[in-house]
Amino acid sequence: MRKIFILLSSLFLLMGNRDALLAQAPAKPKEGPVNNMYRGAIDMWVQRLENRERDAYQKPDDIVNFLGNIKGKTVYDLGAGTGYFSVRFAKKGAHVIAAEVEQGFLNYIRKRLPIEHLDSSQVELRKIPFENPGIKPHEADIFFIANTYHHLSNKVAYLKLIKKGLKAHGEVVIIAFFKRNGIPFGPPIEAKQTEAEIQNELTQAGFENIQINTTLLPYQFIIRAKVK
Repeated sequence: MRKIFILLSSLFLLMGNRDALLAQAPAKPKEGPVNNMYRGAIDMWVQRLENRERDAYQKPDDIVNFLGNIKGKTVYDLGAGTGYFSVRFAKKGAHVIAAEVEQGFLNYIRKRLPIEHLDSSQVELRKIPFENPGIKPHEADIFFIANTYHHLSNKVAYLKLIKKGLKAHGEVVIIAFFKRNGIPFGPPIEAKQTEAEIQNELTQAGFENIQINTTLLPYQFIIRAKVK
């Protein structure tokens, strides 16, 4: 599981030779929580994760608006990476938990916050293990997963942990790439899932009121699911 989940943090958003770079990345040690994949290369990943090409298809402002009024809510951003979504959520008045397996990204977000006129009271940084979302019971209103869900190996079990961390009437929001040929971004097609497959996993984990949006983004769908 760790070998798969180490790619957490939206890596398949990378353009150009991203797959070759990932193939050459050193494997995670079998023991210990340290992830060496990005060590010494955070600046390179920042350039690839923060660019206008991504903005064009990811439509981050549209996604923020899609979530509705998040002022005063706690949003848990799994695989926060560079803080691409985290800072946007915080600027809309949410308390954000930016969760990452890679300390280098958390260090980057920490430096980014004052530049974005934000602080740690608005964006909490959290280092998490590979196999667990690291969320506390009834901690979040929204659990946000963008371009990361396909890295989870035991998805139903992971979703059950997420469910325990959501407040009453909380929701999980998953953004994933369509399982289609010809899409220029995202993971290989064999790593993708259909909307129906993810919906089935959410149902098995005990989520309900599942809604799927296939029109907001050009290459991705958005699934929202609630707890009672």
